[in-house]
Amino acid sequence: MKLLSVVVIGGLAVACGGTQQAAPVATTAQRSKPTCTTNDYACAMNTLSYFRDEICGCADQQDKGCAQRVNDEKTQWSQHLEEHPITWQFNEAEAKDMEDVGRQLDDCSTRAMTDDAAASSPTPPPAN
Repeated sequence: MKLLSVVVIGGLAVACGGTQQAAPVATTAQRSKPTCTTNDYACAMNTLSYFRDEICGCADQQDKGCAQRVNDEKTQWSQHLEEHPITWQFNEAEAKDMEDVGRQLDDCSTRAMTDDAAASSPTPPPAN
């Protein structure tokens, strides 16, 4: 079994892999945040999924305060990982799943923190 090391940066798992992206999943109920202390794929995936679901729920409600709370929690988790590093090792399929959830989390975070007018405005062309 080939293992990939995954680096956690800013609370997001980053790995080399595919570009296919699944739709974000909004939270339907509050759940407690998992805490990982070992090299455990299920816990790591649950933690990222927790942050993704929470931030996507904030984005769906267009609630920047909610999004800021989730981002603050994610930052605390990232700081904890910096202080107590875990060497994450996942197989290729697990790494891709982690990357997809991380991308969804990032997309929802951007959507939650962006004003409606800015989000709906087309990106201006580059200046010549």
